[in-house]
Amino acid sequence: MVSDSRVRGMCDYDAAEVLTAVHIGALCGKNTWTELDFFMKNRQEWCFEYFPSMRREGKTPSHDTLNRIFSKLDEEQLQIAQTTFIQENIKNLMERFECKEPEYKVTPVDGKVQRGTGRSYNEKAGGEVKDLQTLHIYDSATCTTLGAISIATKTNEIPTARSFFEEMNTAKGLIITGDAMHAQKTATEIISDKDGDYCFGTKGNQKQLLQDAVD
Repeated sequence: MVSDSRVRGMCDYDAAEVLTAVHIGALCGKNTWTELDFFMKNRQEWCFEYFPSMRREGKTPSHDTLNRIFSKLDEEQLQIAQTTFIQENIKNLMERFECKEPEYKVTPVDGKVQRGTGRSYNEKAGGEVKDLQTLHIYDSATCTTLGAISIATKTNEIPTARSFFEEMNTAKGLIITGDAMHAQKTATEIISDKDGDYCFGTKGNQKQLLQDAVD
């Protein structure tokens, strides 16, 4: 599901093997390239057993190599692959332990700002760079993040969330929740048309909507 854009014949390590090893390290709580580097070095024999390219090189990839390989991977493909992997495993576990699927799945949609990621430059250097914003879609039934979508600098989470709603094949069985900014006709119509439900907040600046709700 994740394509490798590197030049064939000039790569020491197989991308699928590195991706698998990093995923296992992340599941074990390793969150930086350096931590993942040590994680693999401390399990070198195990890595050689299961990852042929590491066995061929006689070493595990360094933190710089891990960083470089991941910088070449498509962010969206990677996110979809990870989410699919987690969701499939949760489904298998629920079937194995005979857990009942919830009748409704509450799916919160919420934007987050990464403070300190912005920069202030003069106009020659490109001007101000705003803090990174992402829209998170969460599955409360399985306690997993279904997606983290980057919000473009010249927009906000409203059109980004709307695009996510439009891309869903169906919203049946979902109760999508969000801030008052999402309580708009276009967004709610998209969710309704896909057989989903929604529960959005309202604020005083939406006077007619708020009054209708009170009535």
